[in-house]
Formats: sequence, structure tokens, C-alpha cells
Amino acid sequence: MASPDRLKHRLAGLVPYLLLALLYGLVLIGTADWLVLSNRLPVYWSGWADQQQYLRSAEAFAALRLDPADHWYPLLYSLLAAPFTILTPRLPFAAIDLACILAAFAGFRRVAASFAIGAWPALPIFVATTLLEPH
Repeated sequence: MASPDRLKHRLAGLVPYLLLALLYGLVLIGTADWLVLSNRLPVYWSGWADQQQYLRSAEAFAALRLDPADHWYPLLYSLLAAPFTILTPRLPFAAIDLACILAAFAGFRRVAASFAIGAWPALPIFVATTLLEPH
């Protein structure tokens, strides 16, 4: 059984990830706005040719359509998003994007640590260079 100090230390290590997830949610809401989230308007990127193809592929997987004409890009991203086309139809890639951002931050933290940059200084650097890019 882990000691209370060790458990507290491990939980403290999760705080930057939780904060990053919260910031991602705020950025997502800020770029999507209420009309998109309430299903009144499409997401701004859904009209872009490449993004439209990813969305089409995810919707095809959700409908169990495997016609090659529906799938233009590598399949894993769209396949993972397929269940979310039903749960969150306007933002089906949000959960997958969050998982990718958290994984990228884990890698960034390891690289930053090799330069003696701790998790807390690494977090604003990561956020400024990923989440806050202009749309």
C-alpha cells in the first residue's frame, strides 16, 4: 500500500493535467460559442475541406458505413470520434483532441524536465504555444 505522502505527491502531479483540461474546455467553449454548443450553428471549422472529410468519415463510422468514398484520411482519428458524433455531434473530436493534448503535455513535461524546467513553468509555455494559437 502506498504511503499517504507518496499518494499526495502523485495526486499533486495530476494537478497540471487537470488545469490543462480545464483550460482546453474554456478555449473550446470560447471558440465554439453558445450557438454552436446548442446545435444552432455549425462549428467554424466544419466548412474547411479537410475537416469536413474527417467529420464525414466519423459520421460514416457511426452509421456503420464502410464505403471507401466516405473515408479520405487515415481511419483511427475518425474511428475514435465516431461514438462522439452521437454524444456531442457539434464537437465529436473534442474528447480525442483533449487526450492528444494531455499526451503531448506529458511529452513536453519530460523534455522540459531535461532542461530543469518544472511542471508549473512548463504549463504556461505549453498553453501559450498550443492552446492559445490564433484561430
